[in-house]
Amino acid sequence: MGLRQDELAELAGCSARFVHTVEAGKETLRLDKLLDLLAALGLGLVVRLGAAGLVAEPADRGGPTR
Repeated sequence: MGLRQDELAELAGCSARFVHTVEAGKETLRLDKLLDLLAALGLGLVVRLGAAGLVAEPADRGGPTR
């Protein structure tokens, strides 16, 4: 999207430090802040029972990617 961390943070209502933390792959995050960040990017979060690891599912394809 071409956004800087501070620009994305402003759109999501969080700090640029939080954006950096997410990009760095921190394993523990506040879910509410993560959802705000994803919404600002036009993304969502899918959680499936029994899924091992992190799975991203593109909305336009419907198939999981890892």
